[in-house]
Amino acid sequence: MSQLFSMSYGITRVFALLLLACFSAVCMAQEEQLPGSVQAPLRISVAMIPPVMTAEGDGYLDLILQTLFANSGKEFKLIPTPAPRGVEDANSGALDAVLIPFPKMVGNFPNLVPLSEPLLSTNISGLYTRDDISISSIDDFFNYRLAYIHGWAMTEELFRDHDRVTKVRSPSSLMQMLTSERVDVVFFPTMPGRHIANEIGLENLKVSDFHIDRQLYLQFNKRHAGLVPVLKKELVKMKSDGTMESILVGYDSEG
Repeated sequence: MSQLFSMSYGITRVFALLLLACFSAVCMAQEEQLPGSVQAPLRISVAMIPPVMTAEGDGYLDLILQTLFANSGKEFKLIPTPAPRGVEDANSGALDAVLIPFPKMVGNFPNLVPLSEPLLSTNISGLYTRDDISISSIDDFFNYRLAYIHGWAMTEELFRDHDRVTKVRSPSSLMQMLTSERVDVVFFPTMPGRHIANEIGLENLKVSDFHIDRQLYLQFNKRHAGLVPVLKKELVKMKSDGTMESILVGYDSEG
């Protein structure tokens, strides 16, 4: 009799513990989903290139992101990181998202989910000061001493056979190379290049006929996949109701 009671008590105790564990899990899940619950800001990998993005947070893309996430009820924090590492960190989950200039860049990173609506357009061109330089194709770059930002995969591929290349870590260092005449041409986004040239007093900056158009996209770690359609809907709305246009006043003519 005592053995039966002991077995019955043991089974009842195990069952009660299982029920308690399930109840606790449900309560935790509900707490995470509560609208008023505190959530950590999304950490987004970016490259700080004025005036698109600035340390002060007043760049064109800064304002787009601030408006987009505020309207979507989400907080975010920008993490300046080199582009290749930013993609890897967002894919691994060390960061929540990454800003990239073209979606194919993440083809080998299966944990990333794209926000398919682009945030901002840009173009990359050859920038130089000499009057005797003319660049209308990729082949023309090979006639000159060239510099570009280290780690930009597309640029590395375009100029992998160029034998007079200098790679630098920062946009300001890149433009300074033109000032000091250490290179003939730099390959860099046009509008930020003009902006930096104005800031450092680099005059007579010219832009090559050849350029590559790109759109800037957000890619999220898959754990945030549910957020992507919310942001896309809000971004489309910003473009249709005039919000985006008001933010981008002067963007095309900057510099």
